[in-house]
Amino acid sequence: MQLPGMSFNDSAKHEHIIGLMDDLPNLIWGHDTVSVNKLIEMSCNNTASTREMYLSSLSELRNNNQILVRGKSFGIKRSNNIDVNDIVMPKKQLMLI
Repeated sequence: MQLPGMSFNDSAKHEHIIGLMDDLPNLIWGHDTVSVNKLIEMSCNNTASTREMYLSSLSELRNNNQILVRGKSFGIKRSNNIDVNDIVMPKKQLMLI
């Protein structure tokens, strides 16, 4: 949804995605699991970012191994297509002793 009088050029979109990539991991780490939709609801009042920007930033975080994304079948999602009904969770580091 585009708000009247509000548009983003490529540079502004990139800056919002980078900002979300800094902010979202802290929100995700505050929960064991959270849906993408709930994550957007929790933080949408703090940013002018669009849903597409959220999805792009989550995709980048997943590609950088900072989060895990589970689809409707609860399997780990590896595709770049993240949906608002998907579940995101922090990527826990495996401790070898």
